[in-house]
Amino acid sequence: MILADPATGDPHRILAFGAGLIGTSVIDSLRLRTPLSLSVLPLDWSDASRRATDLAHVESEAMNAAVRGARISILWSAGRAGFNGSEQSTALELDSWREVLAMSARIAGRFKGVAFHLVSSAGALFEGQRLVTRDAEPLPRRPYGRLKLEQERLLLAEDRFAARCIYRVSTAYGPLRPNVRAGLVSALLLAAARREVTRITGRMDTLRDFVFSDDVGAFIADAILGSEPRDEISVLASGRPSSLMEVQSMVEQVVGRRLLVTYERETANAEDITFAASLLPPSWQPSDLRWNIGRLHRRAVIAGTW
Repeated sequence: MILADPATGDPHRILAFGAGLIGTSVIDSLRLRTPLSLSVLPLDWSDASRRATDLAHVESEAMNAAVRGARISILWSAGRAGFNGSEQSTALELDSWREVLAMSARIAGRFKGVAFHLVSSAGALFEGQRLVTRDAEPLPRRPYGRLKLEQERLLLAEDRFAARCIYRVSTAYGPLRPNVRAGLVSALLLAAARREVTRITGRMDTLRDFVFSDDVGAFIADAILGSEPRDEISVLASGRPSSLMEVQSMVEQVVGRRLLVTYERETANAEDITFAASLLPPSWQPSDLRWNIGRLHRRAVIAGTW
């Protein structure tokens, strides 16, 4: 759990749960927009009794800040279960979610203006659907999708928040980070650098809607820092799906050589998941996939990530 506090200007405490690909991108974007003083507070995800103690500490810190006039925002981008998570792992994650939501609602019940920002999954909610529009209903097929839908339902049922903001993120990719799951793009770049074989589950022509984690982070950071957040569900996709083979080809063009790739045809991961451009928020401007692949490659080479 990260406690973020702008060092100047309007006092604002941002309780950020989860520092994976999206969470870290949000924090990075916040730091670009305003001076932040970051404090890492312990939160035990595996031990329920320890977690209760840790959350009590977080709640106390947030309450004290609110008493002093700070605006409170909560960001949930946590989760270890992942797209292929089991019933058991998603059930454990839901337990943690309920505890954080209950703590956040208590804060919102005492102080005005508390906003909750939830990172959800467009792919998990609409798996197997093509050109998803505003009329489409989420029909999750996996435990992970059912988890995200239940998180959304529980948040929307809690009326103590001044704003409940949900971000349904499509297939995200971004830079390689320690202890963070690598998306397809980063996995291909890393395998290319190491001259290793990449095993992709799906067909060459399987369509996915890829979005850059930095774009997602910037969009959510702007929403958190906005003066008047409001209830909203935003689908963050590109509206321009690419096949897995197209992504492989783009990486090959960037690194200048053919990749060693095998496609493992598994029905569960072979279906398309695409979104209509008309579904996307007007202020959302996703950047180009091909350009970002080159950017990630240059960044990794300069940083010596390989």
